Amino acid sequence: MSEYDNVDRRILYSKESCSGSGLEIVPMTVLEYNHDSNWIIAKSGSKKGEANTQYWIIKNDFDNDATSDVIKSKTIGPLNEKQFLNELTKRQINLELKKIE
Repeated sequence: MSEYDNVDRRILYSKESCSGSGLEIVPMTVLEYNHDSNWIIAKSGSKKGEANTQYWIIKNDFDNDATSDVIKSKTIGPLNEKQFLNELTKRQINLELKKIE
């Protein structure tokens, strides 16, 4: 998670920790997210309304040589809410989105 300010939050893949740059996985603005050792889930969109809301599921097993194609192959999304919930159930992902304060 890369947080530039209260509005601009993105999920990036970077080989270096604490880096402000990398391959963008979830575009701004991440409103809610959660993760464990296997998965990252996120909700992105506008704080102004639900019209642009998108959901994301990312398999969290990148190695140091991950390419853009590898990252895309491990990313499910953008999804609508119904698709997102179906994928969570299908893949037995027991995470709940948490709001970013």
